[in-house]
Amino acid sequence: MTALDSSSLEFWELVGLWGFIFVWVGVAGEGAEIFTKLLLPKVYRARHRCFDVIGAFFWIVLVVALAVEFIGNVKAMQITDRENARLNSEAGQARKDAGEAIEQAALASLRTASVEATNLVLRAKVVELELKLQPRRITMEQVRKFMFLTEKVEKVPIKILITAEGRDTETFAHDLREMFTYAGFRTNSDVGVFGVNRRPEVVSGMKFGITNELPDVFFVMYDTGGVSRIKGSWRLERTNGLVRPIISETNELAVFIGLSQCFDQIGVRSEWHGDDKMVTPGECLIWVPVK
Repeated sequence: MTALDSSSLEFWELVGLWGFIFVWVGVAGEGAEIFTKLLLPKVYRARHRCFDVIGAFFWIVLVVALAVEFIGNVKAMQITDRENARLNSEAGQARKDAGEAIEQAALASLRTASVEATNLVLRAKVVELELKLQPRRITMEQVRKFMFLTEKVEKVPIKILITAEGRDTETFAHDLREMFTYAGFRTNSDVGVFGVNRRPEVVSGMKFGITNELPDVFFVMYDTGGVSRIKGSWRLERTNGLVRPIISETNELAVFIGLSQCFDQIGVRSEWHGDDKMVTPGECLIWVPVK
């Protein structure tokens, strides 16, 4: 309610109140006249003109007071109705604004949830990328598991080759050599520093359009078509939840096939590759590509 409406309401309520008061004044005057006429007829007859004037005066006061009270009450009611309508309108607008605010809050909550979900996906991808960028290493737990897996595999000489030096190529190749040594495998006769062979003149790369991630190692066998054709048979045994190959022959291909199965079980990713430049017929080796 504005200050003007408040003042007007107070004024018309006061007008109605004074009208109400003068109504009772008029009623009292009229009542006195009637009382005198009924109970004091001699006095009334002796001064009837005076009483008629007084009665007429109080009748006018009563009529005017009733009119004033009516007008005051009507004006006050109009102001009150107008204020109630304004308050109802403001309440309706407030409810509408509250509904819109709730809707906006819900949308903001959804957007926040969407951003958080996107952030979680991005963080997961960052963690995945960080793991991929971590240098390849062989842990002692992997060494112990590999020693157990290859316990019944013929310990032939193992040749490990790197063709280009990467950020972890030398270290990972040396880790592999140490793991094979702990497992009892022999070293090839033409081995280089750290028990690793090096051929930096050999250049390798991936064909255009191929985006698959390279494995940790390649098991390389002799093949002129670049495709490995693996043939052979061997026995397996399941022990302590692991599958161990049993290979007693000195055939390098059979041994390397068994080693590839062991690598899969210790978490070293491997693939087979056929090549006629890195190996000679009947020879196999483990090639550590650049990460």
